[in-house]
Amino acid sequence: MTQAPNVSQVHCIKCGYNLTGVVIGGTCPECGAPINTSFLQANTQPSGFALAALVLGIVSIPTFLCYGVVGLICGILAIIFWRVSVVQTRNGTRSSAWQGLARAGMICGIIGIVLGLAMMIVFGVIIGNAIYRASYISVAVPPSTPYPPVPMQPQPAPNP
Repeated sequence: MTQAPNVSQVHCIKCGYNLTGVVIGGTCPECGAPINTSFLQANTQPSGFALAALVLGIVSIPTFLCYGVVGLICGILAIIFWRVSVVQTRNGTRSSAWQGLARAGMICGIIGIVLGLAMMIVFGVIIGNAIYRASYISVAVPPSTPYPPVPMQPQPAPNP
């Protein structure tokens, strides 16, 4: 028989006994239940990080309209959570079935980051242009300079 893989915190589904180091194909030392079902259940647990990556990636796309900052933060977090979920799958602690959701979250996160950065650039250009125009107007026509009066032209008398 082979030794159990390095899966952290695998417990018997019947009694909760820690099965670390127990031989695969055997039975639980506490209750006698087959441990193969416990290892299968441990390997098919959903990854919370994969689901978080998907949710944050989707949220990052419409929230880029909040000056780009919220979309940028959500997109970065989606990529971080995607990476954690990949590491969990490689370690064998989570099922690879959730990696499609995590990858979709990562792609949406990248789109959210790009849109967020684009929105920040657009707002930067708009604000910079407004500041430039305001400084140009105040320098060109100072408010303390009086305008010279316009001389009045004599009006011809009406003909009777």
